[in-house]
Amino acid sequence: MEGSVQTEQELLNELQALRSRVAELEEIAEAQHQKLISEQQLRLEVEATLRCVQTSEAASRQQVEQLQKRLADRPAAQTRDLETIFEALTDALCVYDSAGNIIRVNQAFRVLMGLDLSPSYSMQSMNECGACVQIADENGKPLSPERWPVKRILRGDVLEAKNSPDITISALDGRVLQVSAYGAPLHNEEGAIIGAVTIYRDVTERRRLERRSQDALRALLAMAEVLVKGVDHHAAEGVESHAPLNRIMRRLATLARRVLDCQRVGVVLVEVITDELHLIALSGASSDERKRWSSLLEGTRLSDHIHDARVLSDLSAGKLLRSHSRMQGLAFGARAGYFLLPMRIGTQLIGLLSLDYGGRIQHLTEAEVAIAKAVSRLMALVLEREHLLQERAEAHANELALLEANRRTDEFLSIASHELRTPLTTINGNIQLAKRRIRTLTRDDPQEEFDDRLALVMELLGRAERQVRVQNRLVSDLLDVSRIQSNRLELRCDVCNLASIVSECVEDQRAAHPTRVLSLTLPAHEIPILADPDRISQVVTNYLTNALKYSAAAMPVEVMLSEADGFAHVAVRDQGPGLLPAEHQQVWQRFYRVPGISVRSGSGVGLGLGLYICRTIVERHHGQVGVQSTHGQGSVFWFTLPITTNPLPL
Repeated sequence: MEGSVQTEQELLNELQALRSRVAELEEIAEAQHQKLISEQQLRLEVEATLRCVQTSEAASRQQVEQLQKRLADRPAAQTRDLETIFEALTDALCVYDSAGNIIRVNQAFRVLMGLDLSPSYSMQSMNECGACVQIADENGKPLSPERWPVKRILRGDVLEAKNSPDITISALDGRVLQVSAYGAPLHNEEGAIIGAVTIYRDVTERRRLERRSQDALRALLAMAEVLVKGVDHHAAEGVESHAPLNRIMRRLATLARRVLDCQRVGVVLVEVITDELHLIALSGASSDERKRWSSLLEGTRLSDHIHDARVLSDLSAGKLLRSHSRMQGLAFGARAGYFLLPMRIGTQLIGLLSLDYGGRIQHLTEAEVAIAKAVSRLMALVLEREHLLQERAEAHANELALLEANRRTDEFLSIASHELRTPLTTINGNIQLAKRRIRTLTRDDPQEEFDDRLALVMELLGRAERQVRVQNRLVSDLLDVSRIQSNRLELRCDVCNLASIVSECVEDQRAAHPTRVLSLTLPAHEIPILADPDRISQVVTNYLTNALKYSAAAMPVEVMLSEADGFAHVAVRDQGPGLLPAEHQQVWQRFYRVPGISVRSGSGVGLGLGLYICRTIVERHHGQVGVQSTHGQGSVFWFTLPITTNPLPL
């Protein structure tokens, strides 16, 4: 029994162990089951991941392929971009190899050099290219090949833009250009120079503007100098050294052409009171053009040329005007490129400045208008300065003339009183002596003694008579001057023979001066003139008495009558002291007396009226007077009268 119980217990134990084992197996099976589920999920996840990776790999591969394609296309795009940039550069660009041969040029270089006319230029050697364009420095002096910019760069020089030299070249189309050349050498990996890049910038216009600006500045300074000093730099020494207005304005017009770069510049004066126009300067025109324009303007008024009130108003307001059909006469021709600028002092229009660009330009820039207005203001100031100086000079001249007139008047009054008193004194003395001699005469005196005393009385009376004639001449001169001043000098003209008048005057002087030698040269025929014979005799007599009075008694006096070109010519030659050149015109003035000249023969010095009266008489007869004289060698006083075709009276 105990054995079966033990067996049952063992069985129970085995059963329990079996159950435990089953439970373990179940756990293991569950674990395996769970593990299997996990592996399936993992496999699914792995499969999903693989699918994602495969998808991503495909996308990446596509991206890589696209990137590779882009990387493959990038050099070509960069090359195209560089080509575009190279051609778009506005500066002329040229690439050279180490020998100086041209490898590449851009469009700007082709245009600059005019390569379209000579495509083979870029195929030539460096020396041939340089000789073809005639490389020179900025002053036009040929450059030696060693100084060519490309050769300097190939030697290793780096030419910077700010310090690059200007060179002058002759483009293949004939243009002469001034260019700024700069650039740098090209090196390989070892640092050796394998070529050069050179940039050529056209600075022709810039340099022209710079030169024009410098020239304009110098011209403006010169105009300012004219304003201060005038053309004559010694004007400060006195009014007499002041340059004439026309010469100054011609100088300013020439300077204005330089400042404004005009073809022609004209300066027209506008009279303030009368509004009349006068051309006072024209620069850049021929003499025929000056005469034509001057004749067109002279004596006209501004309103004769501009009828539009608005245009006149614009001029008065100081505005610059372009030429149009309503400015005929003020322009060199109503055309494009002609401008008119007023010259004003304050609001007063005193002149016009005309600018002729010859049709080269249609409009002026603001800067050019400003310069033109500055020039017109400078010219207006010069005109005003000249006007003030002229007024000053005239005032000074009037003051001097007044002083001279007062001096001459005082001298005349002194001489006149003396000359008028002297004949009266002589007449009075001779008459008193004659009276005394007459009282001593008696019939009882011997005839010879009576005749001697009577002859003495007659001589005294003759002297008195001559002094009366002198007195009468002096009074007649004074009356003639008075008549001339009041325009009441009467002429009783008739046809008369000038040869007879001259001959009679010579005979009268021979009788009055029997010891003097007077020669007379007359034509063989009569010389008919329409004149007042007494007045012409007065002129001839005055010439003769002056010649006799101011020459030595032993010296002859020559009288000559001739005819030429319808005029009779009377000349009286003496061998007196002669005249200085400045006195040739002064001797014909009223009251003028040549200083330092004394009477050499006869008596009386006169009142300084004779030649003044002679000139008036001859000019009233439509003739002329004059003198030819050398100081110390005598004089020839002459006058001319027109010959008439009317017959002489029988």
